[in-house]
Amino acid sequence: MRLSIIIVNFNTLYYLKECLSNLHNLTIPFKFETIVVDNGSGDGSQEWLKIQSQGRSLFQKYILSPENIGFAKGNNLAIKEAEGEYILLLNTDAFPQRGSIERLIDFLMTHNQAGIAGPQLNFPDGRWQRGYNSIPSVRRSWMLLFNDVQNLFYPRLCSMAGKLNLARPKKVGYVDGCCMMIKKEVIENIGFLDESFFFFVEDAEFCYRAKQKGYGVYYVPEAHVIHVRGGSSAEKDLEKAVKFRREAEKLFIVRTFGENAWARYSRIMYVNFFIRYRIARFLDRSSQHYFSCALKEFSKEFSKELTGN
Repeated sequence: MRLSIIIVNFNTLYYLKECLSNLHNLTIPFKFETIVVDNGSGDGSQEWLKIQSQGRSLFQKYILSPENIGFAKGNNLAIKEAEGEYILLLNTDAFPQRGSIERLIDFLMTHNQAGIAGPQLNFPDGRWQRGYNSIPSVRRSWMLLFNDVQNLFYPRLCSMAGKLNLARPKKVGYVDGCCMMIKKEVIENIGFLDESFFFFVEDAEFCYRAKQKGYGVYYVPEAHVIHVRGGSSAEKDLEKAVKFRREAEKLFIVRTFGENAWARYSRIMYVNFFIRYRIARFLDRSSQHYFSCALKEFSKEFSKELTGN
């Protein structure tokens, strides 16, 4: 078995159907399996999976959890059942384009040191989307404002580079867990996704451990994936999603770099989001609500530090 595709679903039945249909239409030219894990959905997903499994199905295996056990634990359930040499973690709202799965595998096959690869992500309207980033750290927090400026130019620059065939694979801190191709040997050497992370940062933490063991993490722009971003149910409640992310970042930074690093990180992030919120009022009103939620979350951390509680 060359490939195991793992899809974790939670209350996104519409996207799950579209995701499985897209995979079927890709006509992938080698043997692969698709494993669906449902995290206690209440939207009819589990009933649909049971019915589909009785006939000629778009998936080979399915696992039903009675409750939402989180992204990492859900993926781990399927990884334990996976038979492929390569493991593709795929969100229900992520749609690989024709040939992209093969390109990710080919890159890992031809680069011995590479262990994890991620594609170029795009919004459904074709706009560039960031699919990789630096590992969360104090150093990275200083760069966020610069990243905002980058994001104003990257969509056009990357689109132009793609048309001119100038985009090249490069090492990155981590690739987005919405579409992450992994050599199975990486999992055998470093272990499964860390289930301490319920949602968010588990992709960064996994890539960090892989890099610590000498594996390269690569962005491969020749592979393209349409990612709705926000289609997953956890992101529909923005305030809850921002809270999950802040808690996950805290867990990772404290465990990896220590309490003092988190104190510095949270101070810088508070100032960052304050500035970004102000800028968004004039330049990008669509992001204003997100920055407002993030500012509220980090203001809690900032207040704890000031009061010593």
